[in-house]
Amino acid sequence: MNINIQLDEQHVEKIHYLEQQLNMQLESLIQKGIDVLYEQQQHKSSKAFQILQETGFIGCMEGDGNLSENYKNEIYLDDKL
Repeated sequence: MNINIQLDEQHVEKIHYLEQQLNMQLESLIQKGIDVLYEQQQHKSSKAFQILQETGFIGCMEGDGNLSENYKNEIYLDDKL
C-alpha cells in the first residue's frame, strides 16, 4: 500500500526523533506504530470481554426459542415458586 500524507512540523520532528532513537526507517516505524496500536485495541477488547464474563454479565440460559416474546416468564422464576 502506498500512503501519501501531509504532516505538521511537530509530527515530522517526532518521526525524525524516533527514526534516530530507534534506528528504524520510516516504513518500519509506521508498521511498528500500527502494530502497537493494534495490540492495545486487542487487549482492550479482550479485557472488556473478560470483565463481562467475570462479573456474570455474559451468560446463557435455556429456553424455547421465544425469549423475546416471553422473557418475563423465563427470567422471573421467583414468581413461579
